[in-house]
Formats: sequence, structure tokens, C-alpha cells
Amino acid sequence: MKDIYVKDKFEKIAGISIVIFAHYINKMRDIIYAEDKGMKIAGISIVIFALFALSYSPVAATNQVYLIPQQSNASYCNNADVEIWANATGFAGGRINLTYNPTCSNVTNWVTNSTNFPNSDSVYYNGRITIDFYRTGGTYTGTYMIGTLTIHCVNNSQGGCETPLTFVLPTSLRDDIGNTVPATWKNGTFTCGELQQCLGTCCNNTACTEVYAYNMPCQECLDLNNKYWKPNKDSACFNGDPMSDLCLKWCPQCCNGADDEPTPDGKIDFSADKQCTCGLDPSEAYPAAPVPELPTIALFGIGLLALTGYVLRKRS
Repeated sequence: MKDIYVKDKFEKIAGISIVIFAHYINKMRDIIYAEDKGMKIAGISIVIFALFALSYSPVAATNQVYLIPQQSNASYCNNADVEIWANATGFAGGRINLTYNPTCSNVTNWVTNSTNFPNSDSVYYNGRITIDFYRTGGTYTGTYMIGTLTIHCVNNSQGGCETPLTFVLPTSLRDDIGNTVPATWKNGTFTCGELQQCLGTCCNNTACTEVYAYNMPCQECLDLNNKYWKPNKDSACFNGDPMSDLCLKWCPQCCNGADDEPTPDGKIDFSADKQCTCGLDPSEAYPAAPVPELPTIALFGIGLLALTGYVLRKRS
């Protein structure tokens, strides 16, 4: 399931496309029935896209619980702080069961956000922690930090280790009378050792078939003239989302070598900035799924908008 912020962006793009096409709807009929063959083809294409856009039904945003950072790490015998956040409607608390590999890491502490959830309890097991948290007197709607885990690296092997941080049943959000609030629970990882940097292949052509150099950071590649970047298919670039062959001429915020926070915090890119879920995360301001390129509907719409403008100007 895609991240909630991605869906919001998609909805905005689709909505803008629909509004713009509605502006031209009265002129489409003339274009379609035009004597000029090229103009007729353009008009038919525009109508097809308009119908496609109007039939698009945005997926409703889901309640979500996630980790910040989603991919955390610490060196041997050191700790990492990992926050658990909820972005949900009508919840007052809940229960969290989080599992991990005890040969790699250990959860040594939990601190609840007592300002918003004054009632809480936590129980530690070998490889699992159970957390109960709730408030009285109403529910919350919005984004709230539930609390902070302290995760200790216990593995001193040369290659380090990585453990999933997995939400397991019975895990749920609850409203103020105990009913379950449906939510998507986004798992994470903890690494004993250094996190891998998001690297890729620097190429000479737009199809990324002519290799210039392997395993380069995005911005380092694109700072060269006429180069394109193909990210590696690994968790450092894509996190747990589907991996695909990409050939980019721009770098998402979490691998562009810049501090893109609205208020700069001195943390740049994945994994230094804990808001970055991976290298292809498009925002350093909040955790998001990798969105390295505009949705196909938007690209198609932009192209047809340009064609529409050209045809209309030619007719006038």
C-alpha cells in the first residue's frame, strides 16, 4: 500500500488535470469535427484522456502507524531512538506488539508521549515489546507521536546484522469506547552497523543503457554534464516498496545532497535525516514512500495539455 502522502499528491495532480480539461470542454467538439486530420486526432485524444481522468476515483487516505526513522541503525553497544507515530482519525489509544531479532538488537526502553497519552504500560519480552497507551475524554484526529523506543545493538559480528521491526497481532488503534480503528501499520528495520547509502548507475543516455560509472550518489552523477541516474534496486533506495527500473534526470529530496527541511536542521539525505525512509523518498519534511517520477496520468495529461494549447492557438 502506498504512503498516505503519495495519495494526496496524486489526487491533487488528477484534480488539477480535470479542472483544466473542463475549461476546454466546450472547444473539444469543434476540434473533433475539424476538417484538418491532425487537429481531429488531437481532439479525439484529448476526449479520451478527459474521460479517463473523470473516471478516476482517488483512493481514500488510510489511517497509518509508522516509525521515524523507518530504517534505523546503531553501532555495537550503542543505541538508536525510534519514534512511533500515528496519523489517524478518531483514535484514543491502542495496543502495540512490536517484534525484532534478539540476537541482533534489544529494545531497552519505551517512553510514552504522556502529554497526549497519559495512561500507558509496557512489557518487555525476548524479541518483543507490548505497549498499551490511551487517553480519556475524547479522541484524536491528526498526526501524533505515540512514544519513543530505545533500541540497543547487541551484535558485534564483522558484517553487523539487520532485523525487521514488525508490528504483529494483536496490534490495533482504538477509539474512546474500545472499538478498533482500522489502520495500516508500516514496519521498519534496525541495523547493527552502518546503513547503506542509496547509490545507482550513472549513465550517458536517457534510457540508462550506456554506463558511465557504477555505484554513484544521485547528485554526484547529475552534477556532471548530460548524465542520467539509475538507482540500485535495494532497500537503501526503495525501502520496502516495489522496485523498478528508473532513469532519472533529477534527484528526490532524500538523495539530492541538500538540506530541504522548511527549517533547515543540518541533516542531509538518507540516512542522516530521520524523516527520510529511503534515498528515493521525495521529502525531507515527512516520511513518504519513494516517488521518483510523476504518475503516468499526470505526464500524459501534461503532454495533452500542451497539444491542446497548440491546436487551439493554431485555430485562433
